[in-house]
Amino acid sequence: MPFTVKEKNKMDDIDLQILKLLRLDSRMSNKQIGQRIHRTGQAVGLRIEKLVSIGVLKKYTIEIATDNKSYIRIFLKVAPSQKIEDIIASYPNILEFNKVAGQACYMVVADFSKDQMRNFLNHISDFASYSVENVVKNIK
Repeated sequence: MPFTVKEKNKMDDIDLQILKLLRLDSRMSNKQIGQRIHRTGQAVGLRIEKLVSIGVLKKYTIEIATDNKSYIRIFLKVAPSQKIEDIIASYPNILEFNKVAGQACYMVVADFSKDQMRNFLNHISDFASYSVENVVKNIK
């Protein structure tokens, strides 16, 4: 469940520090985080539980290095259908897949080789047009 503005406003500097440290390394223990922000591991654990319960912290994850990261904006030619979503979601190299508001209908973040990208774009071309932006340098 998404957090409310009221709950978000209840987050303080300690909560933000915890989130920043978890973003850098989600494997840090509560004790390690506590040492950095001058709190006990137990106090950190309680704050993390609160952040989870109000929906601010949704999951712990890893970031896998990508060689060919691309942002693909997808513009549907036909009415939205589950079929195109199923096709896109079936590719294991899709890192993120979101329905968006704006000019595009979907935004895909992928790690495709040139051949994989060509195959993916050919596969969706009956249903959609697209634009592709390839990452050339990761700034942060």
